[in-house]
Amino acid sequence: MASPRMSNAILVAALIVATTISVVTAQAPDQSEWLAAHNAARSAEAVGLAPLIWNASAYQYALAWAQNRSATSGCPFDHSGGNVYGENIAWSSNTTRSPTEVVQGWVSEKVNYTYSSNSCDRACAACGQSCGHYTQVVWKATTSVGCASILVPSWVCGRFTGGKFFICNYYPPGNVRGQKPY
Repeated sequence: MASPRMSNAILVAALIVATTISVVTAQAPDQSEWLAAHNAARSAEAVGLAPLIWNASAYQYALAWAQNRSATSGCPFDHSGGNVYGENIAWSSNTTRSPTEVVQGWVSEKVNYTYSSNSCDRACAACGQSCGHYTQVVWKATTSVGCASILVPSWVCGRFTGGKFFICNYYPPGNVRGQKPY
């Protein structure tokens, strides 16, 4: 018969294995929609961009940051500050906004991007315009993505209360200074 100490060790080992398996296979409830939206945007460029695959570690990272932001009051709309992944974030007062709509919003920044100069020539940061979200979505070297979203009922952003926070983390990260996305 196994001693109580050995039984506890076996239980701990089993929990570690179960946790590891769940992290490796972690899936967002809307994983397929996130991937479809990203891959549609990448395909539309017609420059040979490979489709992205789901990255469970990037998803866990995104989910942890989304949960952190949800637990914060005010309007803490900011990036995680990590450097392992590229990152796009969005916020919407519309809690029914879909992953497809979020990705389309990022990709709509294409009009601000000039490929020949590799710059956001037509962007206006003061106007809330940029092109970095677009270039991250279509970054050729990026092979995987993990995305999460969470309701943020305690946020007060301007005249809006609540909403939904979205985050996607990309590996390897894009937007490398001096390099074109594709």
